[in-house]
Amino acid sequence: MTEHTTTMEEHPVHCSVAHPDAGGPCFEPFAASVYGLNFCEAHGLQAALGAALEEQLEVDTFLERFRDRGTNSPVEKALRTALMHSGKTVSDQEHWEALLRAYGNAPANVREMVAEMEADEAPGRMSVLDDLLDTLHTLHKLQRVAYEEWQTYLVETLQREREHVAACAAVALEHANRRQAEREAARS
Repeated sequence: MTEHTTTMEEHPVHCSVAHPDAGGPCFEPFAASVYGLNFCEAHGLQAALGAALEEQLEVDTFLERFRDRGTNSPVEKALRTALMHSGKTVSDQEHWEALLRAYGNAPANVREMVAEMEADEAPGRMSVLDDLLDTLHTLHKLQRVAYEEWQTYLVETLQREREHVAACAAVALEHANRRQAEREAARS
């Protein structure tokens, strides 16, 4: 009996993004793995930056316990230094750019849904964009915990929801960027 093995060239691994709201299946080749899921370059960068932001916020929340009024404790300084050298420090702007690159081509139904959500925004309440970005953060945290607990099915299930929310967030971010550009143009 002859053993048959396959290579990546024979059966390439594609990106795991497949939600219809994220544009359907992504057939770009595998470039990165986050939470054990395969992603193309654009989706992988967004997932990795989102995961890094989630970890940063987790550290910041943890550090709140060590903060003195107006002074930095030695524990906080040590943890901040460790975080800086971990190579995972990410800005919101970096994540937003990756979000637009990965999910900026959302289908018309997603664009309509986000426009309806924004039309219902109430003054003094969290904006649709902020709510979607907060939801993305929560989904990243849930995926991280599920991945750490070897709950592969849960990671995959949460990924489908994250793709939907990411597509909505990308549309809301486009709208926010457009409104900002219009305000700046009006001031000029």
